Amino acid sequence: MKILKFIPIVGLTLALTACGTTTAEESTETGVVTEGVSGSGENSSKEESKSIVIKEEASFVGQVDSNSIEVHTETETLTLQVGEVVNVDWSSLEKNALVTIEYFMNEEGQYELASIVVPTAENKESEKVEVITEKAAYVGQIDINSIEVNTEFETIALQVGEIKGIDWASIEKGEPITIEYYKNDAGQHILTNVTINR
Repeated sequence: MKILKFIPIVGLTLALTACGTTTAEESTETGVVTEGVSGSGENSSKEESKSIVIKEEASFVGQVDSNSIEVHTETETLTLQVGEVVNVDWSSLEKNALVTIEYFMNEEGQYELASIVVPTAENKESEKVEVITEKAAYVGQIDINSIEVNTEFETIALQVGEIKGIDWASIEKGEPITIEYYKNDAGQHILTNVTINR
């Protein structure tokens, strides 16, 4: 009878010991996993944010402060945190210079610049673009970055980023002009030269 009473006690002790060890191991494993999850969770959310990278052409507006720049895309004006983009002399970029940007939304809900490609004279020469020259009638300024003209066959909007020193407001509607422009990869007409025929 003593043996029968002893066996359930030993069995219960072994069971509790096994359960206690398992619980301790599970706690340790859970701690590791939780630590790993929270650590990788932060990294993965950064990676997820960076994995949704938007690439588009834009006009460079200028540097807002030492940590951010402003650009005009086709649809909106964006302020981008420069983040890890280094070795760019922002002051050397001309206002309205055409750039290709890649950006994403960071954890704080701000747009962060991942990369920027600024066309250089070498890049422009290597690109074989067809420059179109034609006479037109000036319609007016659409915004600070573009004008509208009537050519012989159509009305077109032209980005004026590369043109400096022209007071668009002083040109009268319907005034004859000669324009030189090309069509970029985004389908935008980029004005390279304008002559006012007064």
